[in-house]
Amino acid sequence: MIGKLIVASAVATLFLTPPFAQPQSPAAQLGSMTWLEGKWLGDFAGNPFWAQYSSPEGGAILSLSKDLTLGREPCYIEFERFSFDDTSVFLIPYPDGKPHSLKFRLVDFDQSALRAKFQNMKNDWPSDLTYERTSADSLIITLSGPGKDGKERRVISARLARVSER
Repeated sequence: MIGKLIVASAVATLFLTPPFAQPQSPAAQLGSMTWLEGKWLGDFAGNPFWAQYSSPEGGAILSLSKDLTLGREPCYIEFERFSFDDTSVFLIPYPDGKPHSLKFRLVDFDQSALRAKFQNMKNDWPSDLTYERTSADSLIITLSGPGKDGKERRVISARLARVSER
């Protein structure tokens, strides 16, 4: 009798326990990053900052951003391309509109927290780019990496609010 109860309990546990979550493929990870999509405006390193992110349709998220002087003239522009290959999602920045030679690979992804961290330790600075949607209308982009002394530092964060579509 006890043996039958143990077997019945083990079988019930197998069927009632949720299966282990399978890691998402790079295509699925990129496809779920719809939380970046839209127009954003805020502050980046003390300057007004504007960014726009496309949807992930077609296997890529494209972005355009610009720092603005206090006179609202662009003083710095950048493009970004988020895409994927067989191993991971990656980001290629285009600072001042020129393609960067290094890919930043997705190293930490939390779909429920709406956070994605990209990293390339071969880049002088920043080595880490983190995008985090902290509320329905708030996006924080953090650039970080080791300083000259080799210690971790968070130097620049952009705090952005969603711009309503007109």
